[in-house]
Amino acid sequence: MLIYWHKRDFRLLDNPALNLSLELCRSNNLEFLPIIGLETDLINNPKTSSEYGIFYQYGFAQAVIPLVNNYQYFGIRAGVFVSPFLEYLEILQAKESIKFLVSHQEHGTDGTYTRDKAVQKFCNTHNIIWHQIPSSGVIRGLIDRDTRDKLVKKYFSSTTLKLPSFEGIEQFVALDNTAALASIERIKDTTIKNNPALQSTSEKSALACLESFVTDRARNYRGGISSPNKAITSGSRLSQYLAFGSISLRYVNQFFWNHIKQTTDSKIQAGLLGAMQRLHWREHFIQRLETSPNMADVAIHPDYDKITYNNQYFDQYKTGQTGEPLIDACIRCLLATGFINFRMRAMLVSYGVFGLDIDWRDLGRFLGTIFLDYEPGIHWSQIQMQSGITGINTIRVYSPHKQLLNQDPDCIFVKKWVPELSNLTPLQIQDYLTSSLNQLTGGNYPNPVVNFILASKINKAKTYGIKSKTTKESSHLVFLKHGSRKPRSKTKLQAKPKSNPKAKQANKKPAPIESGLQSQELF
Repeated sequence: MLIYWHKRDFRLLDNPALNLSLELCRSNNLEFLPIIGLETDLINNPKTSSEYGIFYQYGFAQAVIPLVNNYQYFGIRAGVFVSPFLEYLEILQAKESIKFLVSHQEHGTDGTYTRDKAVQKFCNTHNIIWHQIPSSGVIRGLIDRDTRDKLVKKYFSSTTLKLPSFEGIEQFVALDNTAALASIERIKDTTIKNNPALQSTSEKSALACLESFVTDRARNYRGGISSPNKAITSGSRLSQYLAFGSISLRYVNQFFWNHIKQTTDSKIQAGLLGAMQRLHWREHFIQRLETSPNMADVAIHPDYDKITYNNQYFDQYKTGQTGEPLIDACIRCLLATGFINFRMRAMLVSYGVFGLDIDWRDLGRFLGTIFLDYEPGIHWSQIQMQSGITGINTIRVYSPHKQLLNQDPDCIFVKKWVPELSNLTPLQIQDYLTSSLNQLTGGNYPNPVVNFILASKINKAKTYGIKSKTTKESSHLVFLKHGSRKPRSKTKLQAKPKSNPKAKQANKKPAPIESGLQSQELF
């Protein structure tokens, strides 16, 4: 038997690991079983629970239930489990000998890395060959970052894979999925009832979102992604689909490229080019975590681990009660929708660390629970960068008051998410540093818990104190291991697919699904 293990790659289209699984089944005359699971040991482990909170479980359910139905469409019954992965694997091994285990390469924190080492040990003990297939521009075992760009360009330009054929594939009859599917359905239904603004994470929704971006929304991408009011439609909104693997980065990149060549709308072209650059940076940051999977606990520049923090106002931060209108609006928006744009995320981290003196590790774990698009590599790279502890990036401190004036001058976003302020004028809200919002709202909204200007000055001094003592040699070592090799302004992707006579016709007009099954037929 061959088991294909879906690990945050909840899709059928452009899935190299799935394609290899089917090839191995045919060439070795093996039964095929795709399995998908909610790993309860990761959910219940204090070290990993923040990564697998209710928003992750919701996103998992939204992606997996349609995936199970799509397999059913092809006559394949997927195995579904709600348990530790190794427990489920042991049950399957007892039913029938497993020859191959196939999955994509996962780039996670120490929690998933530890789990994978245990899985490898199990495979070695039972003579199971485990193939872990690259499915992104992140390179496992990368030693020389100077060679990385060529390898990444090779991935981005390689031909995307069509939907695989399941014809002639013999299936292993899985265990009863009824209880597991019912549990996953309950998670989805309960979460969407409490958080109706959450996006879907299914493959079909990913393809629809991609189509709407390239044909319309990309027009406002440049100049529209900094404001929390505009970014909700001007941004690609593909991040949660990429995080759950409902669509591949390569497919998105080439879909962008094909549309750039076809459209005559210069604003859409500019927006798509801007979005493509960010795909490159996405892989750059995930590469950091692949190189240092302990980034959730240890600063990539070890000198900064000497900084101590005081989490006195963490509870006010987590509930959106800091007295900073834009900060509180962003937190409440995240608690309801799981999404906020990048600039606001950077501000939330900056304010948490430099304003409230919250430990970046605790801050990162909390934010990881309320980002529907939580991607460990991006998340922890950005947490460390915005906390000023990398030793190779500029220390930036975002003023919540300045961001309010620049990004929400009419206080539309603030009034939506902080209804206590809805009856005040924009000027009254903007003057919160010199007046009392607590008094203006009849005690319904707090004044700022700290004086941000004074607090940030003190907390910046701690970080700069470390920075001034670090040697050029130690920072250079961090750069060699984690630094980008080209200026941001010159970063471009080799997006055009390699010339391929067979693929040329398919690439002539990009389609959501390049096979007999169209996107509207997906569940």
